[in-house]
Amino acid sequence: ATTGGTPKAEVGDKIYDFGTVLNAVPVAHVFKIRNAGTGTLLIGGVQTSCGCTAAKPTRTEVGPGEESQIAVTFDTRFDKGPATRTITVFTNDPKAQKIVLTIKGDVKVQVEAAPAQVAFGDVKHGVEQTRQVLLTDLVAGQGAASQTEFKVQSVTNASPNIKVEPAARTDGKPGAALTITLLKTMPLGAFDDTIKVATSRAPVDITVFGTVQGDITVKPAQVSFG
Repeated sequence: ATTGGTPKAEVGDKIYDFGTVLNAVPVAHVFKIRNAGTGTLLIGGVQTSCGCTAAKPTRTEVGPGEESQIAVTFDTRFDKGPATRTITVFTNDPKAQKIVLTIKGDVKVQVEAAPAQVAFGDVKHGVEQTRQVLLTDLVAGQGAASQTEFKVQSVTNASPNIKVEPAARTDGKPGAALTITLLKTMPLGAFDDTIKVATSRAPVDITVFGTVQGDITVKPAQVSFG
């Protein structure tokens, strides 16, 4: 409850359009909430949608004519294309108990993996198979960001039965190649793994999945008569 007047929350711009950015480049913005009322404005919780973080308000009790700021940072590492994130601010303003702030824009990919999902399908147990993924540097030749040479800095994955080896591309295009090998030691059953590639541009995640089958297969594995 507020005594001695009524608070009124005012936000200059509830929407921040950051235009076009390269993924892995963080987007930062500060929203300002002013109390245009006659009572103390109380700012409670701040909730964000996935992919962004909001700092605590600089003031949670805002007197008449005063202002509080909320700094927001959007992590663009794994986004591409149009992106929108919302921040919900809860106040004691009877006419604005929930204030929705929005940051939006277009995220341009720096590195493209083709394919981004590697499907081995059904593989017989004890058989080794390989697949190739091409990493394309989409920043090459475009502005100051392209001055840094493209390099694969590290490659990690969880399964010891999947081996990943980076190599240079043979087609002359900017980027790199990855040879993904499903080893003979992969046990029977379905498998999936995520290959995390750190580059001098932006990180890339590649999903690997399939099924290792034995000498006898049963299809379907489950029968329902309803």
